[in-house]
Amino acid sequence: MLNYLLNKLLSSSNLFKGSVDLGLFFLRIFPSFFLFYNHGIKKLEKGVDSWAWLGEAAMPIIGVNFGFAIFGFLAALSESVFAIFIIAGFCTRIVSSFVFFTMFMAGTYHLVGGESGEEAYIYAIIYLVIFLLGPGKYSFDSYLFKKMKYKNRIVFTVYLIPILLMGQFNDKYRGFGIDIGSSGSGVFVTFSSLHTSEKISLNSELRFYDIKAPDETLVYDYYSGQTRSAGGINLVMFPIFVGLNYYPFVGKIENNFSPFITSRSGLVFTVDGKESGSFKNRWIKAKTQFSPGGFIGAGVDFKMVGQTSVSTMFGLELIKLNEAADSIKDYSGFLIHLSFNRRLK
Repeated sequence: MLNYLLNKLLSSSNLFKGSVDLGLFFLRIFPSFFLFYNHGIKKLEKGVDSWAWLGEAAMPIIGVNFGFAIFGFLAALSESVFAIFIIAGFCTRIVSSFVFFTMFMAGTYHLVGGESGEEAYIYAIIYLVIFLLGPGKYSFDSYLFKKMKYKNRIVFTVYLIPILLMGQFNDKYRGFGIDIGSSGSGVFVTFSSLHTSEKISLNSELRFYDIKAPDETLVYDYYSGQTRSAGGINLVMFPIFVGLNYYPFVGKIENNFSPFITSRSGLVFTVDGKESGSFKNRWIKAKTQFSPGGFIGAGVDFKMVGQTSVSTMFGLELIKLNEAADSIKDYSGFLIHLSFNRRLK
């Protein structure tokens, strides 16, 4: 056993099957989250004057003396929206090239100014690696584009990205809510950003989903005088989705009532615990897996007094596991989604 471990650790081959895909997943998720949260969202919120300053500070270094606001906007977009794309593994090589260039220019700006560009250069190397190796198996690209013909990939990408570039995402919301679906129920946190056209919003969400067994029921315990679940299973899922809301009736009906259609996709982290034993024994050696997932549906945003809104939507959730959990691979079904949101100042 010891010799086997040493051989694995000293070998140049993969540590285990799928280790490269898992490594790329973590490499995409964590740096991109911190880039988005600590840097990108602030730059995107500051507007045209700040973007022009960013462009004017960096671009003359390589002899570019025009379009400062445009280059500054692309830098802000790279550190925010494109970072979210990389987390989801969507159009990964395209957007990671933007982030690489942005981080390389940021590092060079600091270096020329006599400061250390270390942090920016580290980010640049990370996104260069992602560009060279791709997003890996656990990505939206792997799930969607492997089934698309080459021509359709180009059309899809060229169609979507300009939509997101045609304006600024001004209003931003954070929220939480509950899910009730065919396969179970749960809670979630969400972040959304509304386009200046008010026709599109970007959305991201992290959910906790408690899966119920097909024959799970509530029974009354006469000994304790309480109800309890019978026939349940120890299976939970953590969907991490990003997507778009499209509002087709902007300007046609009251502003506080906004119907939309939505599509979201990403990864589902599944934890399949044992069905007996103590809490620790059920979950300490639980089986885990990553699988692609998504949601398509419709809903309504209700804008309340002040900075709050309530959003409800319903539709079809697609969760098809790579490996069966509790003898089932397909946990797709109907889902109702209710969230309470507050606008960020």
